[in-house]
Amino acid sequence: MTHEPRLPARIADAAADWVARRDHGLSAGEAARLTAWLAEDPRHAEALRQLESSWAALDRPRLT
Repeated sequence: MTHEPRLPARIADAAADWVARRDHGLSAGEAARLTAWLAEDPRHAEALRQLESSWAALDRPRLT
């Protein structure tokens, strides 16, 4: 079993903010800042991917 290392809280927090902001809709300036943030560190894209997956799961109805 492989275990991905935990992302630093500052990266996870920023990614969570970007996911919520992107869901609401980004202005051109915000989109440019997101692109710059993603380019700063490969962990940023991974954090965004993980949190987008969780965010998307919240939109799905729960099957019981």
